[in-house]
Formats: sequence, structure tokens, C-alpha cells
Amino acid sequence: MTHAAADHVGASDVPAWRVERHDVLPQDLLGPLRALYIRSFDPLRSLAAARHVLTEAEFAEEMADEAVSKYVALGDDGEPVGLTTFTLDLSTVTWVSADFYARRWPEQAATGRLYYLGYTLADPAYHRRGVFDAMLTVVTDRAIADDAIIAWDMCSFNVDTARLADGIAALLSGRSTPPEVVDTQRYYAADFSRSTR
Repeated sequence: MTHAAADHVGASDVPAWRVERHDVLPQDLLGPLRALYIRSFDPLRSLAAARHVLTEAEFAEEMADEAVSKYVALGDDGEPVGLTTFTLDLSTVTWVSADFYARRWPEQAATGRLYYLGYTLADPAYHRRGVFDAMLTVVTDRAIADDAIIAWDMCSFNVDTARLADGIAALLSGRSTPPEVVDTQRYYAADFSRSTR
């Protein structure tokens, strides 16, 4: 499935990106998207307490999993410039509790209208050029058509420093209820070295 989606920020010089949906990622896109994934997520290795970077095997497994929709944004040259993963099978999202979400939204969970957005990334060379917005527009169009709930998670770096939560809230304005924090996980440490006592 292919969609053309324009940027929502209103800039007239932003191209309309072609966004394709794949249940199983074609083999010829696996290498380029893995490289794009690493370029996009590698900085989070030291900026977030939770592990954000899938191993090569985990990435390949997710790209082959039919339960996870892959939305790929393509540039004019046909090369991938963005990727979003999206599923209604929350068991594929190993770091969340499907029971938590089903308890909160039982009707949507029971009727297949509770989605989880695994991640959305844009090639760093294409930041602020509408790639992120184009992919989110396509998945939110799907949620609107299905009368669904979308859940996702973000590390504090992406919320507080990169301000992605604010950008997503602006994109969703008028399309959904305002996003709300449904849970928080905090990571703690205590220093027992002699120099601190």
C-alpha cells in the first residue's frame, strides 16, 4: 500500500513523501533500513536507560513479522528516508504489558482497535523536512478509520530534550484527544564508592 503524505508544519517547500506499508519488509530494503535505524537510534545507547537499539537479528525478525506493519517513507530516488512500526498485536512489543493496555481500553483491545506504535524514525539528514510527519499522518489516518487507540512510549531524552512529545501533540491536534502520559518508569542509581561517603 502506498500513500503520499505532505508535511503538516505548513512549509511550502516541503515535499510530499511517498509512504509504503509492508507486512513483511522486502529483502532489498532490509540493509538500507537497518543502516538508517542505526544512524537514527545509535545516540540513544548512552542517552536513555532502557535499551533502544535492537540487535541485527531482532531487527530482521521484526521486519519479517507480519503482525508488525512497517511504514517506509521513500525519497524521490526511491531510497528509504524513514520507518515506522505499528501493530495491533501488543505481544510483539516485548517491553510493554498488553494486559495494562487491555485493562485501560477493554473495548478497543477486544475488537482489534488498540494499536502500538513501536518507533518512528527519520534519516537525520531529513530531519525537519516532513518525513516524521508524513509517516505519522498515514498511521493516524488508519487509526481514525478504525476508531482506534494508539499507544507509544518515549524516553525522557526524546520528551524533554528533543521535544518530540510536543511535536507529536501538535501533529495530532484536532485529529485525536491530546496525548496523555499513562505510566512512568524511572531508573535509579546509588553511588557506594568511597569518594562519595
